[in-house]
Amino acid sequence: MLTNKINEPENWSEIYESEEAFTLFENTMKKLVAQSSHSKQLKQGRKNTLKQSWMTKKLQNLIKKRDGLLKTIHDQPYNKKLEQKYKKHRNLAAESIKNAK
Repeated sequence: MLTNKINEPENWSEIYESEEAFTLFENTMKKLVAQSSHSKQLKQGRKNTLKQSWMTKKLQNLIKKRDGLLKTIHDQPYNKKLEQKYKKHRNLAAESIKNAK
């Protein structure tokens, strides 16, 4: 999402003064470049915000570890040690979330 620092509406009617396609394109590009130099990109960060008030960084890390292990299990379905490790982390994450609520 781009926001304009000036917060003033732009006058785009001056672009349509020319009837030649190339001049019209050139004027449009100049206007867009000028607008982009006054604008900045806003980041929509989701990783740094906690979705729930009881959610802590430790719980986020447990969930991330659990999800990573699940992905690895899908890649290695016959690895029993990995499956046991996943189940241990899954139960630990579920219990920790339940206690935090």
